[in-house]
Amino acid sequence: MEEKKEPKTLTDKMDKVYEFVNTMDSSKDKKKSKSRLFRKLKISLRKQQKNYVSIIVLYPNGNAAIEKLPITDNCIKLKSGTYHVSSSEYVWNLGKLPFIIQPSWDMKPISKGRLNDITSKTGAWVDPQKVLIHFMELSQVKPKSAFGGKNLLIWVIVGIVVLYLLNSVLTGGA
Repeated sequence: MEEKKEPKTLTDKMDKVYEFVNTMDSSKDKKKSKSRLFRKLKISLRKQQKNYVSIIVLYPNGNAAIEKLPITDNCIKLKSGTYHVSSSEYVWNLGKLPFIIQPSWDMKPISKGRLNDITSKTGAWVDPQKVLIHFMELSQVKPKSAFGGKNLLIWVIVGIVVLYLLNSVLTGGA
């Protein structure tokens, strides 16, 4: 059996601490990997100059796929063989990466203007002040009303007893 040798001198102990610190620093030098979506959307500069763009294709069953295709004559041809309208108004950017969100069942991609129109028609604007005020009102402790919950039951019972007593007094007994 091998025995672990403990450092006995101060220099041996310092060497051991120095090695430990170096291993800690080397683990920090590794770059954090970017998200998979970011890597899949990435297009080389040469392809960007040739009008290539990443396209996120949305399918009716809820799936999505990423394709890298060129824009020719304001049109894109998906790998499924369908043609769709495309222009600069439909291009979104993630950092420096251009991409288009294209539903496979629709002729036009999703654009910022189209989303604004839908939001204005449905009236679903997200106004942070209104949302905050709503949640503040919900979180307030509301005072209990005099005629609510258990108090209402007590008032009903008291009312029945009073009516019974009045009835017995007015009718002259039993």
